[in-house]
Amino acid sequence: MEIEEKHNPNSHERLKPRDTPKSWSELPLDLLISVFKRLSFANFQRAKSVCSSWHYSSRQCVPKNQTHWLILFPEDNNSDNNSCTLFNLEEEDKLYRTKDLGLDFAKSFCMETYGSWLLMCNRMHNLYIVNLFTHERIDLPPVEAQRGVTKMERTLDDDVFRITSHNGKEYKGIRLRSPVLWIDEKTREYVVSWELRGLCVVYSRKGDTSWNQIPETSSCCDIVYRDSKLYFLSLFGQFRIFDFSGESPQQTFQCGVIVERFRLGIQLRQRSNSLSIVATKLVVTVTGEVLKVEKLWRPRSET
Repeated sequence: MEIEEKHNPNSHERLKPRDTPKSWSELPLDLLISVFKRLSFANFQRAKSVCSSWHYSSRQCVPKNQTHWLILFPEDNNSDNNSCTLFNLEEEDKLYRTKDLGLDFAKSFCMETYGSWLLMCNRMHNLYIVNLFTHERIDLPPVEAQRGVTKMERTLDDDVFRITSHNGKEYKGIRLRSPVLWIDEKTREYVVSWELRGLCVVYSRKGDTSWNQIPETSSCCDIVYRDSKLYFLSLFGQFRIFDFSGESPQQTFQCGVIVERFRLGIQLRQRSNSLSIVATKLVVTVTGEVLKVEKLWRPRSET
């Protein structure tokens, strides 16, 4: 009598040659996407690093839960100051500690994030991008390496800068405001942008050795980068869109927007309903709509 041999799912036999890890990369795309959609953020990050096929599939969807991680930087007196601790709210009983990244985290601060990438600035105002999961680091051009009409030089104090505007006016000190970070997980193409002391918006892309100044972007209120476009709003209500798909940004749209001016969180002209605007931000939706979002504050009554 012939006995039909069936596979026991509970057995721990070694994988047969046809079941080698190579076949994992040949799973159908729709199957991988359905799996990725069910993973937590932590498992999503682990799964996409299995192979290039899984990494590509992960780019077609987003993790089930976009809960942000808490990053605890070491204190200055910590001798082991080249790593930090990560806390995932989905895993309340777990703490993750990064390996030695070769970075002085205790003397740096995070300016902006994009996925698992951080835009960092140390005390000497040197900028770099770092990935906490892959430990990759990308050093950015020196902030004083400016390409445009505004000039900057680092003084002998090394952390003090002298800035000369297009009209010859001099400023001391540097202010890095409205930072923007975008990076392609596969190609490592990136765009980093920030406002230089209210004079102009600057940017740097992969392969650049300096910061490129964008004309007519003074008095920045907020900037957003999405889908190869940079959205700019000034404190005086000038709204502009720059297309970054070519070699150099091209302005494709301009209009006027009402922006309530404020200084140090205090609105210069208070509304009749006693509400004050303390912040104005730009938001670009997934469908490409641009929204102006205002943060309102009502002062407490003293009576």
